Amino acid sequence: MAPISQIEKDAIADQTLKFLSKTPYACSTLTPLSGGTTNFVYRGSLASPSPAHAKHGSLVTTVIIKRATDFVSANQDFKLDPSRSAFEEVMLNAVDGFPPITTLDGLVIKAPKLYFFDRETNTQVLEDIPGSTDLLKLLNTLSFPAASSIGRALGSWLKAFHDWTSEPEQTALRTELAKNKSMQELKSKITYEMFIPVLERNFPEILERHQEILEEVRAAVAEELTREDKTDLGESWSIVHGDFWMGNVLLPDPTPTSDNLPNSTLYIIDFEFAQLSHRSLDLGQIVGDIYERDLLPSSPRASPLSLPLLQAFIAGYGPLSEDLAYRTAIHAGIHLIGVLTRRDPSTAWLWPREEVEGLMSVAVCWIVKGWQRDGGWFGDSVLARLFIRT
Repeated sequence: MAPISQIEKDAIADQTLKFLSKTPYACSTLTPLSGGTTNFVYRGSLASPSPAHAKHGSLVTTVIIKRATDFVSANQDFKLDPSRSAFEEVMLNAVDGFPPITTLDGLVIKAPKLYFFDRETNTQVLEDIPGSTDLLKLLNTLSFPAASSIGRALGSWLKAFHDWTSEPEQTALRTELAKNKSMQELKSKITYEMFIPVLERNFPEILERHQEILEEVRAAVAEELTREDKTDLGESWSIVHGDFWMGNVLLPDPTPTSDNLPNSTLYIIDFEFAQLSHRSLDLGQIVGDIYERDLLPSSPRASPLSLPLLQAFIAGYGPLSEDLAYRTAIHAGIHLIGVLTRRDPSTAWLWPREEVEGLMSVAVCWIVKGWQRDGGWFGDSVLARLFIRT
């Protein structure tokens, strides 16, 4: 792993500032934002506040700048096709025509607007959501009713998004997003290609008990996800967000409560992984991400609200086909195993080994029982609601 030096970071920021000076989005300062590991992201203070995108009668004074390079921002040795930003441009422009979802309790869910994109430098200028914080960081500050409302809202948005991208009117969009090969390959690499090596290195005894089935899953699903022609794979295939987890859900300031939900807007961000794929990639990722907070109680991100948030999300998405329910359980298990790859490999684990072993056992059970289509087993699990048809 080769982290980028501060001198190199400053050089990229200076290049970006110089480029923006020739656009309507010239900035006086760029402030690096933390949280992302793929792109260089800044909050830019506009040199001349823009009336073109005024919100609620106020001038826009800040924007988000997202710069993609041919390596990930956290590791120069990890090469990544910068064309990912062009696919995100396509998706954000399309989603601008996707109506925001408003829940019964008045919570609004939408994507931020893309103001400007330059394909030569892979630089985006996006709507800023001042004072916002991602759901992962704020989860433990929410009330139970607010967490349930947010979970249901996220499920409703994702279902509507999947259905909208499957409409005949979005045929051209599906054709375009099917070309996002580099992110399709990366998604497969960090999920279905890595979970067996993770078990082999860290919990070989768990792998040995189920290796034959796990190898079947890896081979079948990895082949399907990277298949060239996905036109006839079934109704569970649509455009997926591709990186749907709590870190890509922004909550406004002040944090929503049961009292101010009708005045709150949630934002879904980071569409660069958007691709034509199986809906279980989105469903399984968010299910695994939420439940991880319950399985690792010593984690600083553990939360007693994970289960109510999870159940509300599943209810908000609505009934799944039998196939989609099993595939969601499988992918949620794959995502859980990835907890050991979503960290700096040079550092020690953040959790006791027995907690991680328990998580791995749950994850493998979900994969195996999902592959065996064992609905009876899931009926007594936290995923039981996935299998309710009405």
